[in-house]
Amino acid sequence: MPKCPIFKAASLLGKKWSIVLLDEIEKNGEQGFNLIFKNLKHISPKILSKRLKDLEDSNLIQKSVYTNVTPMKTSYYLTEKGLELSQIIKLFKEWQLKYNELPCGKIKCSECPFYYTK
Repeated sequence: MPKCPIFKAASLLGKKWSIVLLDEIEKNGEQGFNLIFKNLKHISPKILSKRLKDLEDSNLIQKSVYTNVTPMKTSYYLTEKGLELSQIIKLFKEWQLKYNELPCGKIKCSECPFYYTK
């Protein structure tokens, strides 16, 4: 079953934080690790680092390191593959809003107090 494309996608995207992290990188990735960590409440730095590495290894995101500034800056960007997946994630959000009321009553995920700081 490991060769099955559905199984492969589920093994990556089914990990806690993967989909939310892709969404956050689309919005704020250029701001780097620290802002992503600040915005995603309840994630540990270790898990954030691991998920970033997993997404990078899967060619969904690209990491840029700027050593010519002090302190050194890191940025994350969605690759073409990641941008395509981002459109699918957007469809998931629209589907959820259409058929299920959000438990928090918010319209936008960016207003969610669980995943984002205010």
